[in-house]
Amino acid sequence: MENRAIKISVDGASGCFTVLEKKSGQLWGSDPWENAAGLLTLTDSKGKKQTVNLSKSKKIEVSKTDAGTVTIKFLDPVLEDGTVAKGVRIGTQLKLDQNAEHLNVLITEHQGGSFKLLDLRYPSRQFSLKTDEDKGAAVIPQKQGVICPSYIFPMNGGRFCKWDDATYNNKSVGSLELFNNGTGLTMPWWGTYNEKSAVVGILEEDSRPDMMYNVNNNGQYLFNPKGEMSPYQRIVFLDPVWKLDGDVGKMAINYHFIPGGDYVDMAKIYKKEAIKKGYFVTLKDKAARNPNVNKLPGAIYFGIYGGYPHYVNMPGMAFTFDELKEMIRSIREDLGVDKAFVHAWGTFSNFVPHNFPISEELGGPAKLKAAVDLAKSYGYLYSSYHAYSPMLENDPDFTTDLMQRDEEGKLMNTGSRWARVDPKFQKSLAQKILKMKSHI
Repeated sequence: MENRAIKISVDGASGCFTVLEKKSGQLWGSDPWENAAGLLTLTDSKGKKQTVNLSKSKKIEVSKTDAGTVTIKFLDPVLEDGTVAKGVRIGTQLKLDQNAEHLNVLITEHQGGSFKLLDLRYPSRQFSLKTDEDKGAAVIPQKQGVICPSYIFPMNGGRFCKWDDATYNNKSVGSLELFNNGTGLTMPWWGTYNEKSAVVGILEEDSRPDMMYNVNNNGQYLFNPKGEMSPYQRIVFLDPVWKLDGDVGKMAINYHFIPGGDYVDMAKIYKKEAIKKGYFVTLKDKAARNPNVNKLPGAIYFGIYGGYPHYVNMPGMAFTFDELKEMIRSIREDLGVDKAFVHAWGTFSNFVPHNFPISEELGGPAKLKAAVDLAKSYGYLYSSYHAYSPMLENDPDFTTDLMQRDEEGKLMNTGSRWARVDPKFQKSLAQKILKMKSHI
C-alpha cells in the first residue's frame, strides 16, 4: 500500500510489515529479534502459560481488500514444544490513509478455541531503535514526560554503568497502564524517533492497552531461566499490549510518521488529535471557566506535610490550624511571595480513603477556614490533601473490603500504598465526602 508520504510492505510468509517514510527515506522495520508480527500470551487447558510468535503460525493469510487496506490472519500458532494451538485465530487490519502520513492498525478478531487468550502484543517490537547505532529516543507521556535516549551521550552526573546493569535488574523493561492514578501513561500515545524520522502511535478512542517498554535492553530476561546469553542486540521499542481476557473494547492505534520529527513534533501531532476530538482545553479556556487558573502561572508550590503520606496527627509533624495560618502569613508577609499554591497534608481526622471530618484536635473547621480565608485574601490557592485510592495498614480501621481483587479473588496492589482501592468504589467514596462537605 502506498500514498504520497509512506509505503507499507507486508511479508506474506510472516505477516510482518515495514513502513517506508518517503521524504526522509527512513525504513521502519519489523521485529529485529524474532521476526514476530505479534506475540500472543495464552494458557492451555492445564493452565500452562506461554507466549507464542504469531509469525510461526501454521497458516498466515494476507489479503489486500482495497487500495488502502490489508487484512492479516494468523491461524493455529505453534507452541513452545512444537505442537499446534489448534483453533487459535488472530485477525488484524492495516489501513493506510490516502491523504495523510497515517497508518491505522486494528485487531479485528481473536478466538482461542480450547485455549484462554490473555494478551497480544501487536505490532511487536515495531519501529525499534538499535542501541548506540540509532541516535534517537523513546518518548513516553508518563507524568511530566519521559525521553529515553537510544545512545550514550554526555550528561552531567551520568552513571554509565547503569546502562549495562539495567539489563539484569529489569529496570529497562516493563509495562505501563493508561490513566492508572499517576504511575501509568497520562496521555494515550507514545513513539520513537531517530535523526531522520519519527513515528508516534495514538490510541483510538475506547482503546485501553498497556504499553510495554524495552529501553536499551537485549532481552536477557528471556534467557536468564536457561542460564544462557541473549543473542539479541540491545534495542529500544514500545509495544501496545492488548488485553484479550476481559471487556477488551476497541483495539486500534494510529501511527503517524513525521520526517525529521522528534518528541516536540509528536506532542504537536497529539495536540491536533486532541483538538479534533474536543479533548483539548487551553489555559485561556480554563481561566474563563475558573478565574483561579490565572493564579497558577508563576506560583510557588508550598507542600506542608503534616501527615505525609497518609497519617493522622503524626507525632513531630502535625500542625494546628493556628500554626497553619501563621505559616501562610509568613509566606506572604515575611518571605514576600506574591503567588502561591498552599497544599496541606494532615488536616482530617480519619485515614484515607475516609478522610472526613476535619480534625477537631487541630482546631476544627472554623480555624481551618480562618487559615484558608487568609490564603485567599493574599490571592493564594489552597487545598487540603485527601484521596480515594490509597489504603494503609497503619490505619486502625484498616480493612481489605475495598481493595481491588483479581478474577480468583486474590488481593491486588498489595505492595503499594497507592491505587489499592478498587476503582468501582472510588466514585461513591468521593460522593460521600462531598456530601459531608456540603453540610459544613
